[in-house]
Amino acid sequence: MERFVANNASHYDNNPKYELPEPKPMMYAKTYRDKFAVPLVKKLKDVIRSILVHYFEKTNEMKKVIERTRNQMRSLTERINKLEPENERLCEVERDYNRVRSELGNECVETYVNIAKTRETAPKGEKKAARESRNQGFDW
Repeated sequence: MERFVANNASHYDNNPKYELPEPKPMMYAKTYRDKFAVPLVKKLKDVIRSILVHYFEKTNEMKKVIERTRNQMRSLTERINKLEPENERLCEVERDYNRVRSELGNECVETYVNIAKTRETAPKGEKKAARESRNQGFDW
């Protein structure tokens, strides 16, 4: 940003187009004003106008970006607030799963997990048979 300003400032500092020349000998003040001062002031006004237009365009763009960012932040905050309870619930389920796993042993739990997965993917008739065969060895 500073480099941009420095480059553009030097353009106006070193450009004779933006400097008032020395008056010619015996030149009337009105002639000097009309030939040199007024055109220079007009150029400076045009530059200032251009700078202001660019400033307001960039300001409006920045406001839009800020508003879009705020909306995204609101949306993400709402999503986080929605997902936090679910995450807490899932963490509790995981703790329970780990408790069951430590009591029954890894192999037993893996066996039942695989049976459940198979039952979920099996057609309806096979699901009933799998349920019956699973319950045969246990007295609940």
